[in-house]
Amino acid sequence: MYNLVRPSRKRWKYRDERKWIRTATFFFLVLGTLSLVARFFCSTSRKELHIVDIPRIHVGTLSAKDFFDEFGDTTPVIIEGEVRHHPAYNMSFDKLKELCGNAVVETKVFDENSVSWGGLEGTQYMLLSDYVDNHILNYENKDNKDGKPRYLTYGLGLPRICPKLELFTPVPKYVSLSVYEIDKKHYDATGGKRNQNTMPVMFMGNKNTKTEMHIDGSLSPFWMSVYVGSKTFRVITYKDAKWYLDLKNKRGWGNRILDGGRWERKKYNSTTRTADSRIMEIFRPDLEWFPELSSVTIYEGTVNAGDWIYLPSAALHGVLNNNLSWGVTVNALYPAVVDDHVSICADTGFKSNCYMYAAYSQCPFKELNLSPKKLSKRKLRRCLQSSSMLKDLELQLQDGLAREMHLHEIAGYDDYESWCKGQCSLYKSQTIESFTHGLIGYNLAMYNHTLKETCAQCDYVLEEKKTEYKWNS
Repeated sequence: MYNLVRPSRKRWKYRDERKWIRTATFFFLVLGTLSLVARFFCSTSRKELHIVDIPRIHVGTLSAKDFFDEFGDTTPVIIEGEVRHHPAYNMSFDKLKELCGNAVVETKVFDENSVSWGGLEGTQYMLLSDYVDNHILNYENKDNKDGKPRYLTYGLGLPRICPKLELFTPVPKYVSLSVYEIDKKHYDATGGKRNQNTMPVMFMGNKNTKTEMHIDGSLSPFWMSVYVGSKTFRVITYKDAKWYLDLKNKRGWGNRILDGGRWERKKYNSTTRTADSRIMEIFRPDLEWFPELSSVTIYEGTVNAGDWIYLPSAALHGVLNNNLSWGVTVNALYPAVVDDHVSICADTGFKSNCYMYAAYSQCPFKELNLSPKKLSKRKLRRCLQSSSMLKDLELQLQDGLAREMHLHEIAGYDDYESWCKGQCSLYKSQTIESFTHGLIGYNLAMYNHTLKETCAQCDYVLEEKKTEYKWNS
């Protein structure tokens, strides 16, 4: 009987092993749980931005085709020294006044409490010479009651305010083959000349002037040539913003950047029984209010005088002037990034008139039986792929024909004078409502002054010209 009830040594050993396994498992589960809890509280209380350097390459390293093959439309990139040979490089502000001082320019100030595009508001128009004297060169000595330096921004394009400046600021080879905003009636009347309606635009400002996080119009790629001073960029790609920052505001987080505003979040304060709010600032991020920023990759890089920067389609970006700075920028569409742009445009629900590049590229709407106001992703892609203009630009890119060009060459003119007269005829053919679209407070006197100044510059001849480096020829 004893042998029937007494467990064998083997069974005792088996029970001990099971007990040890259960104990060890329980111990590791507790330890793992405590570790996860600790990581959770640490991550919520010590969130940090994930900042990486914007890739930098040296001038002359890549052809235009290689540039897009390597970076596509996914990564911002800085090309060091790309525009050092331009006549505008390190141009003095006195020289700029001499060239364009009588131009009417639009200026704004940054307001941290503003939910407008980039946080810029308080539009004022003034002569460029007055702006340079009062807000650039002698700002510290002036009685500026608002205490904020004004920023010369995007409202009035270079071809409008100072067409002769195109001779000083050529378009780099990577982006000279492009589709941009044109006036359809003027295009037809001139037999296909693509006079620039608004782009390029100048950005000029004192130290610490800035534009906060925004997306450019038409959701297009962005580039800038910096000629004086330096600017620091912080960039978030559309893909990251879409997945992590509630870019379409479907969750009600208050992100209005895609609609031309800013990201304002509101929280209920149980103490005051009111709603507190914060507006996101990418250069002073509050991760307690905007913890999602720690989930995205933020590209950061400083663009110095003589450098050039490219940002992919619909990239969110903020720009801070580190000192007195000015540069020239363009939004346009390039044959190598059409597919990416179409995907983003459709994904946003065709916001910011991003479909208009179909019209600017002379897309064959009638031949394809398409309506420009009722485009799907498939139809928009088909339209752009059928554009003879884009096909020709793509062929030039693939054949290695991309080169640095002036605006008059890109528009289809042989010389500056003919192009300038074309710009003059373009603006005279437009109604004042069309010319001043989007310009708050721009009046008839300013309009007439600008037309007179623009048309008076067509006989200008550039006397001094810097030698172009062989890789830009």
